[in-house]
Order: sequence, then structure tokens, then C-alpha cells
Amino acid sequence: MPLHRKVFFTTGLLLICAGVSAWEFIPTEMVGKPLTGYPYFQITSSINEDDSIFVAVDPSQYPSVIGEALDIYIVQSKLMSEWLSSPTLIDVRPGGPRTVICQGSTIQENTFLSASPYILASQEGYGLGVGYDAVLDLDRDGLLSAGDLIDGFSDQEAGFYSLHDACDTGPLDVIVTEYSGGGWLTQRLFYPSEITGMGQLPLVVVSHGWNLFYDEYDHIGNHLASYGYIVIVHTNDTGSGTAGATMSAALSIIDNIDFVVGHQDTIAGGVLDGHIDGHNIVSIGHSTGGEAVVRAYTGICNGDYNPDYFNEEDYSLLCCLPPVSFWSADIVNPYDIDFYMFIGGADGDCSGAPEDFYVQSMAIFERSTGNRHLTYIHGAGHWDFCTSTFPGWPDGPDQIGRAATNIVVRGYLLPLVEYYAKGNPAGMDYFVRMYDDIHPIGIPDNVVISNEYRDAEEGSGKAVIDNFESNPQLELSSSGGVVTYTVSNIAEVQMRDFDSSFEWTGSQNSNGMTRSRYDDDPNCAVFEWINTGTVYYEQTIVPALSDFTEYRVLSFRVCQGTRHPNTVILDDGLTLSITLRDQYGTSSTIRTGNYGFVTSPYKRTGYGLGAGWGNEFCTIRLTLKDFLTNGSGIDLGHIEAVRFEFGSDFGSERGRIGLDDIELVDPPEGSTGLSPESGTFTSLELDCWPNPFTGTVNISFKLVDCRDIQLYLYDISGKLLYTLIDSYLPLGAHSDAHVLSDLPSGIYLVKLQTGGVSATTRCINLR
Repeated sequence: MPLHRKVFFTTGLLLICAGVSAWEFIPTEMVGKPLTGYPYFQITSSINEDDSIFVAVDPSQYPSVIGEALDIYIVQSKLMSEWLSSPTLIDVRPGGPRTVICQGSTIQENTFLSASPYILASQEGYGLGVGYDAVLDLDRDGLLSAGDLIDGFSDQEAGFYSLHDACDTGPLDVIVTEYSGGGWLTQRLFYPSEITGMGQLPLVVVSHGWNLFYDEYDHIGNHLASYGYIVIVHTNDTGSGTAGATMSAALSIIDNIDFVVGHQDTIAGGVLDGHIDGHNIVSIGHSTGGEAVVRAYTGICNGDYNPDYFNEEDYSLLCCLPPVSFWSADIVNPYDIDFYMFIGGADGDCSGAPEDFYVQSMAIFERSTGNRHLTYIHGAGHWDFCTSTFPGWPDGPDQIGRAATNIVVRGYLLPLVEYYAKGNPAGMDYFVRMYDDIHPIGIPDNVVISNEYRDAEEGSGKAVIDNFESNPQLELSSSGGVVTYTVSNIAEVQMRDFDSSFEWTGSQNSNGMTRSRYDDDPNCAVFEWINTGTVYYEQTIVPALSDFTEYRVLSFRVCQGTRHPNTVILDDGLTLSITLRDQYGTSSTIRTGNYGFVTSPYKRTGYGLGAGWGNEFCTIRLTLKDFLTNGSGIDLGHIEAVRFEFGSDFGSERGRIGLDDIELVDPPEGSTGLSPESGTFTSLELDCWPNPFTGTVNISFKLVDCRDIQLYLYDISGKLLYTLIDSYLPLGAHSDAHVLSDLPSGIYLVKLQTGGVSATTRCINLR
């Protein structure tokens, strides 16, 4: 499931509910925090409870607000159908709505403090966060009505979430018990004491590594169970810790999941019976257990293993605490499942050293084609991720120790499993925004973290500008656009350190990169600069991708070059600027320093001279609408180029970086994006007209090939009313009139579906 929020590039939305007069209001995004530089305000989905909450409106985009007094409401989030049936605004803050006057011409002049820290509730029930919608009530009538702006008119997620500390224990009491099915089936079980009234709960399975024990992960079991999960930690056949241990441990993992799902009527006296959601499994492994959870999944997908009570479709998420990496991609591969990995910068075992051995954990990460996340923690040792009494096996400076590492693990695991196992989007900003920008509240101040995230290769609908995996020429992007640059020493490289040294000698451009083993082929671009003026790397946008209004976010990954002289002299976080230019020559620029810094490499020594350890990619995601702020004049519908700009005028004066995965993400429903291999879109075009209609509506769509299609009509609640078409149709444009005179006035959804692709649009019947 992609991480996204809906954005509307519209000036209004006409909504008509049967028996109720027409409304015209404006869904938009306007909740977040001020920035010191352009675009001066950051739209956010999640806000920690200890931060203030601001609402901002850009007069250049919404001129109707200029000079107007209006009321700002913060209300409990509602579904679209609830807004339609109950438009009354009930503010949740003490003192009710805030009255403000919009004046001036900039977003800075129209940014309003809307809630101080700890004003909004941040926990309800046993989930993470509380959802709210924000409304600018322009006519001050206490209703969502004509001309009003709303952040949150969506069935997918709230306008924003107020978050409590994800590192803190949840509201549920936890029962811990142990049982055994014999052999390697000894398990420690964690579950909420109120489980009898809780229905089915996701199952989290934790698998230990070599020389570790199943009773050393209570911090994970207690934490997740206190938020409504069933957690088991089991004995694991890790043998002697060699490559064969991954295989034996994978069998242990499968046997233990099979055992708990298949014997829930007898385990712990049957307390779990009917409460385990065996189709919602999160598998977490550490060290040997980390590689083994992926091997278990790969083996089930490949038909090597055939469990009795679950299969690959029952997994919601795979997660590795620093894993070993013995095996090639045909044996250990996350494929397209959603995947998460922790890495310890001071890990003395799975170290990420520049040697072709099991220590290169990130090779597994780079094989993933699903949504993938990585959290790199400076100063964390290998065994710091559990509660073992052994030393943490650390190697490096500024060690943070086991207690701090455990806090980080708890703080990130909770929002992760909330999203993938429960569909709760609260806290996802922890993964898609920079660490300096937002992170779980309880993580100690001395901890340094870099986070990276990439949307799934298939099904997320993203469009790839350049992933450096095809069209390897420097002057041509993956999507076929021309690449120009004035940066120095540029190359496209395999992410592999070939000389077994982290020392910068200039003899290999992939210095410090240990993300490729065997026949794996992850690539990126690397280059450097020392300049006080304009230095750039520019990607020309192909015509098929030029309409950026089809996406919400521009995303890319960037890291600093290990031990390179520029990195050593900079000795700090790195910043740069991104400029969009349209076909008319108008441009708009955003500095990444508004949001955070590309992490300076962890200063660990060894494997050559100098200090610096590996390449820590950060994901940077810029909201495309922000390039419009204060009337920039840029046309997002006709973008000609994306330019990365460097030097003191645009960020850090010097640097060497790796750049990867330049993408447009968060598309509309129905789009499957642009394939860099084919260079063609596979999205569906769907339109209804006239809209609104009276009795009869024309529905048109276009097919790129011959296929079976279904065309459905739903009411606003999602109830299927009619199947309008269910047949095999030739390629090309199709348009038919459909008589719907028996329908009452209201909003209806038209859905076109073919294979795994769908498109949905709204139409309005006036009677």
C-alpha cells in the first residue's frame, strides 16, 4: 500500500446530497508548520503532540480569502459520507474556533497558530495517534459549505494526526506466558489482557539470531502487545551461525508460525482461539533470524516450503533487525512484500564492511521491490537491538548503548506495523520525512539517524524519472530524458566497493558502497562539487511525464560520499536545492535544508585510512504544490526539467554525493505509472459528462490494448448499484450514454476496472 495523501489541484468541488441543497467547498492541504525559507510552509500529515499546529493559506492560490475574516476549526476527522450527512463544524479545542483575518499576498502573512503543544488528544483506544480535519469557514456559518476550505475530505486518511510518543508503552495491560510444542517450538507469548473482547488481532512473530535467545526480545513483545497485537518470540534453530543456519532457522520460523496459527485453540488454555488473524502476519528477525525471515518468505513464494496454515499472501510485512546476508537473491529475496530494515552503524558483526561476505546486510534491502524502509542508527551495536546480557558487540565512536537502541526500535516499529498490519497512516511521516524534521518523541537527543524510503516498483503508480538501472549512459535518464550537468567526476556506478577499502583513493567511484552482492545490480549516480556559484545536475522530463499535477510528491535518495575530501572538509549535514522549470522558462526552487540534512557518514574507522562508514542514503520528498507558493507562476502541467543545484548559493558549498531513485509519487487512483523499460503509461483514462448530469450521463474511457473490462456504478457509501459494462472490448476510445433516471439526486462513483488496474471518478446527478 503506497504512502500518500490526496491533494486537489482544483478550485472547488460541487457536492450534492439527496434532499439537501448544493455545496461548493474546496478540499486542499493546509495543516503543517512554518519554514524559514521558500516555500515558507510545510504541509504535514503527522504532528507530534509536543509541537504546535499551524494552518496556512496561500492567497495566490485562493484569492477569495484576501481581506476576509474567517474561522479556523479543528474537528474530529470524518469520512466523506459523514461530512455530507453532517456538515456541522464542532471544534475540539478549548475555546472553540479561532477567528483570523487574511491579509497581504503571501503565505507567510497567512500562517496561523491553531493549536499549542499538548492541546489536542493524541491517543484514543489502543492505536497510534488521533485524526483531525481542519476547516477554514469563510462565511462563518459553522457549517462546511460554499467557499470553505477543508484539509481532510477523504475516506483514506484524516487531514492530519496528532501523535503521542510511539516509544511509550500503550494503554493495554499485557499478559506474558510461555508454552512449548516440543523441539524448536518453545515460544514466549505476549497478548492484551482484554483479548476476549477484541476480535482478531495481527500476529507478530519475532525470531532471534545466532548465540541469542528467545527471551531477549521482551521490549518488542510487551510494546506491541500493549497496542493490540499478539506477539510470539520463539526458539530458533540457528545452528553454528553459518550460511546453513539461515536455512535451518527459516524452517524454524515457518514451523512456529504454523504451530501458533494451527493450535490457537489449545495454546495458553485456548485464550487466543479466534483472535489470531492468520492472514495478517508480521515477521521480524534479528541477525541470522533476520536473513531467515526473508528466506522463509522467499522459499514459500518459490514453492520450496508449504506450510499448513498460512502462505505468502498472509504476510503483511517483513522486518529485519541487522541481518546477516549469506545468500544470493534466488535464495533470499523480499520480492514485492513491504519490507523494513534496521542497521546499526557500530555493528561489529553485520558491519557493512567493504568485504564480500555475510556482513553486507543492505544487499537484501536493495533487492526489495515492494515498499521498502531502512533506518540507519549511528552508534548502535549488533546486540543492542535485543536485551541480551552480552555486550552489544559495538565497534565505533559515540556508542549509544542498548537502552537507547531499544527505544529507537520501539519508536519505529509501532508506526510501521500500525500502517502495514492495521492500515493506520498515523506516524508515516516518520518514514517519508527527514529525521531532523520529525521522529518519535522519545528518541534521545544524542541519537543520529538517517531514514530512507522507496515506493513499490509495481502497484504504487509512481513514475520513474531515473533509477539508474536502465539507459546507463550519463547523458540519458531511465525514462529517456536528456541529462546535462556541470558537477565534477560524475559516473553511474554499481553500489559495490570493489577494493575492500573505505579509504578514498579516487580509484573507484563507488567508494564506501556495500549494497550489492553476487549478481545484484543496484546502481546510482555519484558526483562532486566545490563552487560558490551555480553547479547543477539536470534531468530533462520526457513529454509523457511532463504533467506533474498527476502526482503529489517529487522523491529522491541521496547520500554523502564516504571519506571523500569534500565530505571530510564539510564535516556536517549536507543540503542542496531543487528547481523545477516549465516549458515556458518559468522556474521555482526549494532548498532541502528547510527540512533537514543529508547525514554525515558515521565516523567509524578501519578498512583504510580516515573515518567514515558506508553510505547512508536519506530520502527527500518535496510536495509539488509547494513549488506554486506565493504565485511562482510555474506551470506544473508542463514541466520541462528537474535541476539539482549545488554550491553556497543553493546549499552546501562542497560535497560528494550518491543520487538515486528520482521519482514522481502519490498519483491519482488507477495509474500504474511510467515504466522506464517501456516508456509508456498504463493508466486508464475515465471521464463522465455532463457533470453534473440529469438522468443521462456519458461515460468515456480509452484502452491501450484489447482487454476484458468492467464498469461499475456505486453510491457515495460504496454500495454497488449497477454493473454498466462487463465484456471484452478492443483498444481505443469508448463512449456510451447511460440512462440513470431512476437514481435520486446525489454523488455517485464510476469505477473502470481491467486486470489489476482501475480508475474511479465521481459524477453528480441533479433531479
